Amino acid sequence: MAMSGGGSIIDLLGTAGRPVPMPDANSDIRSALLHRQPATRARTLIVEFPAGFCRSACGRYPAGEELLVLSGQLSLADLHLTTGAWAWLPPRFVRRNLTAEHGALVYVWFSAGNDWERCDDGDCGGPAARTTRVGLISAEPRELRGSDASACHGRSAVLAAGHLVAGAAEVLDLSNLAWTRIEADEQLVCGPGPAFVRWDEPAPRNSPADAA
Repeated sequence: MAMSGGGSIIDLLGTAGRPVPMPDANSDIRSALLHRQPATRARTLIVEFPAGFCRSACGRYPAGEELLVLSGQLSLADLHLTTGAWAWLPPRFVRRNLTAEHGALVYVWFSAGNDWERCDDGDCGGPAARTTRVGLISAEPRELRGSDASACHGRSAVLAAGHLVAGAAEVLDLSNLAWTRIEADEQLVCGPGPAFVRWDEPAPRNSPADAA
């Protein structure tokens, strides 16, 4: 069941998290659903990878995936993501050797259904991933993805405490990992710390960037 308002994602994972099998992996993950859009099958999750997790198979998802590593580290293909790392994996990005040697806690958003498709290990085609390190408590405001009005799959940014966010959006406070969903007619002031914000839609035309 999705989280209706907001709260600590750590608490939610403890109360509503459940084991979920991941195709071709050596163990289950633990996951809790934060939000789901039935029409598009887009969904936001908090995911805990156990220590020793591994999926060596090669494959891809038809959906784009945005993720923020909240603790631990993940390795995927040639990406090595540690605490505070952000990544955008576009639709049909080829994934190999997903591992979490010491475990990881990850905030994840899929743009559509996350149906796993096996592919040949020699298939190196497909779009490239984008990554950066945003930090957590000391994160600096910045645009991450999709500020152009023609962008697909919404947009995201890190905003400073005190910044006003207009929905529809999800706001994750990076100082205490409190998560809140606001709808199109709602607003929220970021705080107490900097926040990771993901909007459902791209920036309105001729409007200033929210991260400015």
